Amino acid sequence: MSKEPLAYRYAVARLNPERPEWHYTMTKTRPDSQPLYAAHQWIDLTDQEIDAAWRSVDYTVAYSQFRIDVARAIEAKLKEKNT
Repeated sequence: MSKEPLAYRYAVARLNPERPEWHYTMTKTRPDSQPLYAAHQWIDLTDQEIDAAWRSVDYTVAYSQFRIDVARAIEAKLKEKNT
């Protein structure tokens, strides 16, 4: 994953210098522009991981509980990959 900035920001002076007004641009327009990066790149589940999560659920429970269990299994796998 490339660490290219997504955008840039620079401060514009206001009456209160402790609280500048920020202007945002997609390109570096000034020497004092600060780069902005994404906090985290989302990682999707593969088809095999979705299938494994689906198969890990107990099919003998009531349908309403089964749906919740499937959702929780997929949620757990996504949390594992994206933390």
